[in-house]
Amino acid sequence: MKLGIIGYGNMAKAILSGILGKNVLKREDIIVSAKSRNSINLAKKDFGVNITLDNTLVSKSDIVLLAVEAGVYPLVLNEIKEYLSENTIIWSIAASISLNDISEVIGNNYKVVRSMPNTPSKVGFGVTAVTPNSLLTNEELDNIIFLISSFSTVKIIREDLQEKIVPVTGSSPAMVFMFIEAMAEEAISLGFSSDEAYRLSALSVLGSAKMILETKEHPSVLRDKVCTPGGVTIEMVKTLEKEGFKRSVIKAMEACIK
Repeated sequence: MKLGIIGYGNMAKAILSGILGKNVLKREDIIVSAKSRNSINLAKKDFGVNITLDNTLVSKSDIVLLAVEAGVYPLVLNEIKEYLSENTIIWSIAASISLNDISEVIGNNYKVVRSMPNTPSKVGFGVTAVTPNSLLTNEELDNIIFLISSFSTVKIIREDLQEKIVPVTGSSPAMVFMFIEAMAEEAISLGFSSDEAYRLSALSVLGSAKMILETKEHPSVLRDKVCTPGGVTIEMVKTLEKEGFKRSVIKAMEACIK
């Protein structure tokens, strides 16, 4: 299986880190194009993959990952559409680009997969929502899922949920990073070193997330188990509620969708 990637930003780097980290594809089976020589040289340096400035060469791959900004999609698709074969799978990761948006440019006869990955894919803990069009065979969809599974948990969803999944998985790591940053800054003010503060805060968030996944208990139940009557934790929870912590998260997610 040959993978072509157009664009070399943070998401492309995260996906390549996952795929090559699990040895799902060989470096020689991957080609990356970008708009600048500096970008493709960086791809070569980072991952040892094939590089080119010519998007049409990338379009000859079995799977073509479009890792460019949404506004550039029409330009790139118009550039490569004449070079696509009927068996080529277009893999989109742009939040606002629908399956129909792509088909309107290249035609209705091509296999397209819309997805929403996130940056934790770089360390093999991504979450990716996937929506294929009707032209993919079961085997082709299995191949795409296998590829994405090398760096991410995969969830197939209806397309009408694709934009709604963005704040849940795609953008939410930014909120988590801000939460850990706040915890660490306060820990530093309490006397911990910077390294200790960030590591301990991150590990606490990681462990808490694993408790939800492994115990399958509701977060509110697990929260209450940390809080003893009249204890210090309940004071923390009461303060967060007073300051509108949960509502701030909900409003942020609503803004993301809008």
